[in-house]
Amino acid sequence: MIGPASCTIFRGADRVDGFAWVESQLSVLTGAWVHDEPDDRRKLRFAIDGGRHAGHVHEWLAVRPLIPGYPAEARPRPPWPDAEQTFLGYARTEGDDRIGAYYGVLLPWIISAYRAHLDDLSPVADGPVRRTVIGMVQGYEHVGFAEGLRDVPDGLPWLRPLSEWHEPAA
Repeated sequence: MIGPASCTIFRGADRVDGFAWVESQLSVLTGAWVHDEPDDRRKLRFAIDGGRHAGHVHEWLAVRPLIPGYPAEARPRPPWPDAEQTFLGYARTEGDDRIGAYYGVLLPWIISAYRAHLDDLSPVADGPVRRTVIGMVQGYEHVGFAEGLRDVPDGLPWLRPLSEWHEPAA
């Protein structure tokens, strides 16, 4: 690895795979919420965000490193052992808890994980991945995310944050 970055190519490949998996789960989650969300504004927001997450999956798969001997499966792998159960828990949320879980836990977590990964990348050796991460963070921090945060109700019974289920990205 060139430069001060602390992320090896194998760890970077694992993270790219994990990010693709998380984005695919966010797409599935928001897509499912569109079908049973009674509020049209929330329904539209989930539909837009679900499309964004699906696009991110394709972006991650496009920059997935091809390393001889590295197991690059056709489908991304969950990034931590209980990841599937974590997302099943979020899938069961309803109403205001759904908005709180999505804008108050899931999106802040992915932005934080992307920023931490960006800090580990080399500007020289990891150009395509850096550009992907920067674009995704900027997209999430755009108006839609800020608008969603304004709608997060106070005092919700939160589910456990994602950070309690796995190691941080950094």
